[in-house]
Amino acid sequence: MLLVACRSPKTNAELITTEGLAILGHTGGNQVLNTFGMKVSQHMEVISARVLRPPTVSYKGRPQQIRDNTASWNLKGVQFPQGGNLKNWAVMVIKDGEHTDFGGPDDINPIIDLFYKMCRESGITVTDNKPRILQPCKLTPSDFKQDPMRNNAESELRARLDVICNSPKKPGASKTPNFLLVMLSNDNKNVYNHLRTLVDCRYGIPTVCCQSAKISKEKGQLQYLGNIALKANLKLGGRNHEVSGGALNHLSKDTIVLGADVTHPTATVSAQYTPSIAAVVGSYENTYSLYPGSLRLQKSRQEVCHLRPNLPSVTC
Repeated sequence: MLLVACRSPKTNAELITTEGLAILGHTGGNQVLNTFGMKVSQHMEVISARVLRPPTVSYKGRPQQIRDNTASWNLKGVQFPQGGNLKNWAVMVIKDGEHTDFGGPDDINPIIDLFYKMCRESGITVTDNKPRILQPCKLTPSDFKQDPMRNNAESELRARLDVICNSPKKPGASKTPNFLLVMLSNDNKNVYNHLRTLVDCRYGIPTVCCQSAKISKEKGQLQYLGNIALKANLKLGGRNHEVSGGALNHLSKDTIVLGADVTHPTATVSAQYTPSIAAVVGSYENTYSLYPGSLRLQKSRQEVCHLRPNLPSVTC
C-alpha cells in the first residue's frame, strides 16, 4: 500500500486530472451531469500561496545568528546557547561476539578525545576529560534473539552498568554517572532496545548510543560527532539552539506550548491487544527550547489521548 500510495504531489495531480476524472465519470460524456447542467473542471483549483521564511536560529560564537534554508544542523563555528556539564561520565563498548571496531584502549582513547573536544567546542562544559572506560560487553550471535532478557545479554549488560553505578570514580562523588556513551558494533534493534530500557528505566543514566564503525571513520567524522554532541547536550541539561529575530513575539511569557501524539502497535509484529502509547510534551521556559514529556499506556488503537490515572505512566 505504501509503495502505491506514496507519490510526489506532481504525480498525484496528474493522476487526478487524467485517470481520476475518467474513472469517476467526471468527463464531458457524463449524461447525468449534463442533464443537470453540471460539469467538473478538468483543471485543479489554483490558490495563492507563499513560502514562509525560515526562523533565525541563535547560537553563541560566530556567526551568532543563522538562517538556514536546508533544515540541517551544522555546529561549525557556533556554540550552544546553553551548554550542559560533562562530568563523571563513562564509555561502554558492546562487541558483536568477538568482533569490535576497537582493539583496546589505544583505539578508544583517540575517539574519546575527539568526542569531548567536540563537546567543548560546541559549548558544553567538560569538567572531566578522562571518563571511565568499562570492560567491553561481549554478546555472542546467540544473544541476538527476540527477547534478550532470557539469555546472557541481560546479565552482561547489568554487570557493566552495576560497575559504574556502585563504584564512583572519586571518593564522595555521585555513584551514578551523569552521562554514558555507548558504542555499538552493529544496529541490532533487540540489543539497542533492551539497553535503552535498562539505562532509562532501571538505572536512570542519560545515555547516547552510537555506531562504533561510524564514530571511528574519518570521512564525515566531525559531522557525526556533532550530531552526538547535539543529543548529549540536551541530556546534560543544555539548550541546543534558540529561535530569535522576533519569531516568538506573539507568545507571552506565561504561554506554554504543548504537543501530543499517540503511537499504535504494528499489525504484523505486535501481539493482539497490545496497548497504544499516548505522549505529551510541554515547554517550561521562555525560549521554548526544552520540552519535558510524559507518556501513558491506553486502549489499543485508540487515537484520542485518554489520560486515566490508574494506567502505568512514565515521566521523562
